Amino acid sequence: MAATIFENMIGERCIKKSKNKFGRVVNVIGWKINLDLMVVSIADKNLMKAMLVFFSVDLQKDITLVQVQQIASYGSRYVMILEVMTPFLACIHRLMAGEAGWHGTFPITKEAAWAIKMWRAVFYLLVVDEKHYGRPMASFRPRTPDYTVETDASLGGVGSILYKKVNSLDTCVGGSAVSIREFGFGTDSGFQNTAEYIGTVLGILALVKIGVRDVDILVRGDSTTALTWVTEGRIKGPEAINAAVVVTALYIRFGIRPRYSNFLAGLDNHKADLLSRVEEKGITVENAMNQNGQGSAPIINLRDSPGTDMLIRMCNPKVKVDEGRSLPISGRP
Repeated sequence: MAATIFENMIGERCIKKSKNKFGRVVNVIGWKINLDLMVVSIADKNLMKAMLVFFSVDLQKDITLVQVQQIASYGSRYVMILEVMTPFLACIHRLMAGEAGWHGTFPITKEAAWAIKMWRAVFYLLVVDEKHYGRPMASFRPRTPDYTVETDASLGGVGSILYKKVNSLDTCVGGSAVSIREFGFGTDSGFQNTAEYIGTVLGILALVKIGVRDVDILVRGDSTTALTWVTEGRIKGPEAINAAVVVTALYIRFGIRPRYSNFLAGLDNHKADLLSRVEEKGITVENAMNQNGQGSAPIINLRDSPGTDMLIRMCNPKVKVDEGRSLPISGRP
């Protein structure tokens, strides 16, 4: 049908029919379109080239600018399929900042080394399980969000309220408060954006905890920076890289994609703000939910299981990203 349309518009000889391809699985300019699995992936030959470039980098040695440009080029192209990897492009691009000379060498930063490891991992997953790690065709048309995460953070705590769309109305399905005093932010306002971003990540973790799977969600809060980071994946600064690893793992394993955002002015975000300050105010989570008029909604405790507690601790920017810890995402947290 598409060929007929072009021929009617331009002329009968505008398409070289000997190059036409037909089938349920077709490679088109480097992309693999699989109608049997209903996913779009990377053509096998192109995927092998990308893996060769990423696996050829020795993370224990200095890297050249040419190598960085190669991995950045492949990453920028294939993030279209592996969109969850967007945060790990910035880590690679930061390697090039201020570096001159095509063949001079410079050290690989710890965050860049972690980013390269993440890219290697998702390429491998794409090879062994295209059905689950290729991009579903349906995802190119964003889904209406059925869940909303409302979040706020102080330098010592994070508060999240979860809503489900029921008959066009947002119904509260849970609230959560997590202390992050152990992260050591103290009173340093330079960590505020990171704390707000961690708040959005822990809100997504709360959704996972109550069993939500394979949805696009809306995130709302009073930090435009955090909302941009979580929905567009364009984080800035190495302090947020650990939280980015966690949200990537949650998306890959549980299919929860923070695709939409909604900014709330500070006064409009008072409910999540109260939850983020329960320790500071000396009240319980139950007290805060009652004050918010949501006392009948369940309390989601993210510290009561080893899996979710580990993921919280992994968000700490002071945890070294090269410690080689495994993320507990193989099953339900």
